[in-house]
Amino acid sequence: MTRARIDSSPAIAGGRVYVGSNDGRLYVLELATGKVLWQHDEGAALSASPALASGKIVIGSTEGRLLCFA
Repeated sequence: MTRARIDSSPAIAGGRVYVGSNDGRLYVLELATGKVLWQHDEGAALSASPALASGKIVIGSTEGRLLCFA
């Protein structure tokens, strides 16, 4: 699935898995099948665990950026 290791814990909600990878991408997977539903290429490793709240995804990058997706 990813092109590098995953150091963070995934977050699971609504039948989806949210996980950052050291390949610089945030992945959203279908829980039942593992199919990639969406990904964002940040270009910097995402080794922090994503947080989910109020319909938003928040994750920090190793370059010091805090990303929020609604």
